[in-house]
Amino acid sequence: MHGLDFAPIPPHWEFWRNENQAVAESIQGILVAFGAWKDEVALFKTLRGLRAAGFSGQVNVLLAPPHRDSKRALSALVGSSYTLCFHEEVQSVAELLVEADLAIGGYGNLTFEALAMGTPYLCIGLKEFQVRYAQFLEQKRLLICAGSADMLKEDEIGRLLAKFTPKCRSQLKHEGMSMVDLNGLRRIVDVLFDEACSTARITNSQNNPLIVES
Repeated sequence: MHGLDFAPIPPHWEFWRNENQAVAESIQGILVAFGAWKDEVALFKTLRGLRAAGFSGQVNVLLAPPHRDSKRALSALVGSSYTLCFHEEVQSVAELLVEADLAIGGYGNLTFEALAMGTPYLCIGLKEFQVRYAQFLEQKRLLICAGSADMLKEDEIGRLLAKFTPKCRSQLKHEGMSMVDLNGLRRIVDVLFDEACSTARITNSQNNPLIVES
């Protein structure tokens, strides 16, 4: 097993998971989410970059509590370049992921959720270790890494978007869904159960030295 085997994807997401659905010819819907990071640098750079790249579809932004006061500024930034929709207190991001032709975010739960649902992912690292991990997954052809948010230039967003051709997105979808399934939580439970049983056997053996395990 590898680390991706333990990605904590809710099993009921099977309802939205569709391995046979073909990718769209062009990117019309993008999900952007950076969690509750300390600042909004990555978010502003991404939205500015999409505007500069001439994107004209819909961008769904998942806003964490620390960033919800920035909605007016973000809306003013985008203007009429593309449709901007904000989402808060979402119980499940699964539906937003499967509706998106591309997801953009940091390295975290959303990364693995996008892989599991077959949504091509552009990872912008918020910390240096995230960049390294994302580059590792990029080598495995599971996503595309944009490098560090602090170093990313807004005009690079367009260049990165151009990499997500239909062929590329189809490959990312196939590789992601083949590497990340919906059994990660069950595997975690199994490992914890086995560890607990092993600890119990050792403790029992120490307390009862005459017991010999078969």
